[in-house]
Amino acid sequence: MLPWLLPLLVFSMPSERCDDHCPDPHMATPCVSTCNADEDALHLLQQDVSRFLLGVGKTSHLHSDSLSSTSMKRSATFPAPAPLAKSSLEFGSKPSSSASNVPAGGVCIHPEDLETVLHESMQAVLSGLPPWPDPKTRSTTPSSVKLAFLVQVSVASSLHLMRRTFDKLYSPGDIFLYLVDVQRLSPARVRQALGLEGPHQRYLPNVHVQEAPHAGYYYWPRVQIVLDGIAKLLEREWDFVLHLSETDYPVHSLTWIRDALARQRNSNFIPIIKKKCAPLLAEAFQWEDASLKSRVRHPIDSNTDHEDAAPTGRRAVDDDWYWWSIDSAVASCGGRFEPSQVKDARFPAHDLESRGFILAHSTEWVVLTRELAQYATSPGLMHFQRLVALHAGADEIFWPTLVLNIPNFTQKISRQGWYIRWDPSSTGHSPVVLTEAHWKDIVEQREMYLFVRKVDEAASDALLRRIDSETDAESSGLIQVNASSDWDLPLDHRAAGCTHIARPVAPEAPAPLPPPYYAPAPPAVSALSL
Repeated sequence: MLPWLLPLLVFSMPSERCDDHCPDPHMATPCVSTCNADEDALHLLQQDVSRFLLGVGKTSHLHSDSLSSTSMKRSATFPAPAPLAKSSLEFGSKPSSSASNVPAGGVCIHPEDLETVLHESMQAVLSGLPPWPDPKTRSTTPSSVKLAFLVQVSVASSLHLMRRTFDKLYSPGDIFLYLVDVQRLSPARVRQALGLEGPHQRYLPNVHVQEAPHAGYYYWPRVQIVLDGIAKLLEREWDFVLHLSETDYPVHSLTWIRDALARQRNSNFIPIIKKKCAPLLAEAFQWEDASLKSRVRHPIDSNTDHEDAAPTGRRAVDDDWYWWSIDSAVASCGGRFEPSQVKDARFPAHDLESRGFILAHSTEWVVLTRELAQYATSPGLMHFQRLVALHAGADEIFWPTLVLNIPNFTQKISRQGWYIRWDPSSTGHSPVVLTEAHWKDIVEQREMYLFVRKVDEAASDALLRRIDSETDAESSGLIQVNASSDWDLPLDHRAAGCTHIARPVAPEAPAPLPPPYYAPAPPAVSALSL
């Protein structure tokens, strides 16, 4: 061991907080049980030290007694890392620190420029988005439909569940891109969990693990990471991209999902909830969950083409989604500074809506056609992206607001999607962890769900075993896809329902923030420089 190397190792140790590893980073109590900062740091050091020593012709491992330090809570041996698994997805080099600091071609709005950008982008968007090109989608059969899976990973305790989901969804004909939040997790650990590294590593040329900068929920940098990931996936051929989290789990077999998507080749799976809506008649609602009856109503269908969706004399009201109540405009520029609410700058929601622009929100977990993905990443949407970036909650505003404002948009919106449950008594922004108690609800309309969220491998074990039993039957051909004629519907801009999925009552507004009005999300970095 080179003695002069020890100080470099000690001072290069990453500094992380335990609560950075929480599944929900906005929980009030740190998730100490999921703190893996030391373990991730050891994995990173294992690679850096071993590569350095190999480069100077030294031994490929370090013994624990050579690395004793108060900065490390335990000793360890660092064997040389296994060779990286090869991949046909050559997505470019690892992003440099400077590249991840400011997005290349992405949104960068400084507080002093906000008013100017807001005015320019608003005028440009009100002039109209680029028209829908109406691309000709080829006729597809289930066997010819190719899928791209874009999975965001940040929590070490969910790696085993991530692998379990991967094993359920993997097919050599599809494409997988895992975006790993490098502030919270080592990409090497994700590769090891997927079996791409280690003593039993596999060669899977269609699976790629890519490091991504950290981006907190609710603000534009998170959207930029997804768009950059989609842009890279577009370098390959596929029909649908499925944006998943590490806590999603398929309700059906891959064969069933592929068949369902093939039957809806011209549809996107986005649960649209319009901001400005008219209350529907009582009989137009059905209860999704008995525990929510007194808090949330759910329209049977918010996309059906109802001529009387907004009857004369019924005044439109605003959906009570929490982020609609936050009207301070937000400045952000990747990781150069935290997204911040700018004093006295207001997002002009009323002015936009009065001039025909439609605002909406949905979950960020969606399934998109290749055509919509190409449209969303086109240069002509720069002003639209800037406008959405100025509103808090941008990660849940971008997709539904986009499709509602595309001129001559011809694709449909599917009613299939995710089974998600929210606790009406919670003021948090994370759905409840599903258990076997939710199985009855799921199975009653199982054909309407592609995935469930949020699951935990321990707490949801009985539920996952029930799902696996059903998906195994589908895989063996014992259960067929029960096609529904109303799975996908034309996009109806007049649909009046305020809620499309059960959501909690808006949480109380957070206490005012001191200058310079930093937004409540964790520090965010928006560029995915691949």
